[in-house]
Amino acid sequence: MGIQVLFVGLCLALIGRSLRWLVNDGSCKTLISGLAATIYLSCLWLPGVLQNRGEVESKLVKAGIASQLTSEDLSNLCLFWILELSAIVVAEATTVFILSKSGFGSTKGALYGARHSTEFLRSSMKSDGLYVCFVLITVGLSAYLVFPPPALADRANDGQGVTTLLREFLVCGIAMAAFNRFFRSRTVLLVSFVLIAYLIFENVRSPLLVVLIAFAAGYVARRELTWRRVFAFGGLVSVFSVVAAYMSNSRANAWRSLGYSNYQIALDTLRHPLKSVYESGVDTLDGYRLSSILSGEVEPHYFDLLSVVTNFVPRAIWPSKPGDFTASISAQYLGYGASGQFLSPVGYLRLSFGSYSIGLMALMLIVALLSALILFYSDRFWLAVVMVVSVRFFLGGSAFDLYYGLTIVSCVVASMLIVFLLFGNARSSRYLNRRTRSGLAGGVLLQRSETGR
Repeated sequence: MGIQVLFVGLCLALIGRSLRWLVNDGSCKTLISGLAATIYLSCLWLPGVLQNRGEVESKLVKAGIASQLTSEDLSNLCLFWILELSAIVVAEATTVFILSKSGFGSTKGALYGARHSTEFLRSSMKSDGLYVCFVLITVGLSAYLVFPPPALADRANDGQGVTTLLREFLVCGIAMAAFNRFFRSRTVLLVSFVLIAYLIFENVRSPLLVVLIAFAAGYVARRELTWRRVFAFGGLVSVFSVVAAYMSNSRANAWRSLGYSNYQIALDTLRHPLKSVYESGVDTLDGYRLSSILSGEVEPHYFDLLSVVTNFVPRAIWPSKPGDFTASISAQYLGYGASGQFLSPVGYLRLSFGSYSIGLMALMLIVALLSALILFYSDRFWLAVVMVVSVRFFLGGSAFDLYYGLTIVSCVVASMLIVFLLFGNARSSRYLNRRTRSGLAGGVLLQRSETGR
């Protein structure tokens, strides 16, 4: 029990430190470790406690792969989680130290706060970002009309990459609107809410997570985060978790032809919210334990991380393109269909490289990269993209989570180029120059305000 108390204390300390920097100083330098600690606490330790009490059933126990989690097992896992969180903090702190000594102007605001650059952000995003957002939503809606999503049972099938990418434009457009507080327009707000309702009706959870994170990232980027808003976002996350659980239960009801009504599913979800959340998709703990069990039995997939790039190659061009590593493990050991089991970051990297220590070092490199990107893009929409990738990767641990971030980038960049072709220098070049460079404009503005020039 003492180890668990130590682990919980470490998580709360890292979360508190990250929020303190964000709220009091507007600094993102501890954001990655704060996100990691939040997910380790809520998606690894808490479901472990619930499984130990018998309140949540493990998928591994159902499949006969592992026994019921005991208090001793959970304490042993906490030792590894303390080590992993420590490694994450070291990687993040090293990145911050190197960049702070390198003299990059773009990271100054992220390291020490950049409230002086807030007006710069607002003025440059309002008009130009609205045009890009309009293109994103238009292309995405057109894709949904021309290439409607397949049935739930067929959504994970191969050969849908291009059409899925086109539909992703819609998600990016809603996310950009949320990031910019819907451009202070009631029309944009109304359209966004209608589109969000449509996504809920379609039973797609990932886009809702992207929009929620983008909305929070906007306040971080504008340095407008307060303690009241932190608690408000916590409430939004709780609501999102329950809604996502309902959507998962609804999908399971449709796949298995259980015959429950939507009212019955909603009522059961609300009666057992924690059980619904942790048994309907947030299975990071099961994936972590599964990777530990399979370590040494599964052949390493050293090049699976390259799928971050190779996923962009259509299967029509590369018929023998390797499939999803996590999906194959889930199908072989858990009897899943095309969906993949969350393996957790360390679990995924451990199976990919065949070693816990190498997997931990790979995690440190990924954390260093994410930390650097957070610092470079702390006052732009790209911050939302990095936060989405970070949350998804710490939650699921898969190369697909990194690839998903690149799909968002490709959609936004393509829309920016469309705006450039339509409006030329009047709109898009200003947006491209100010929002996609390394942030020198914001850094110069901050430096001028500090020196009084």
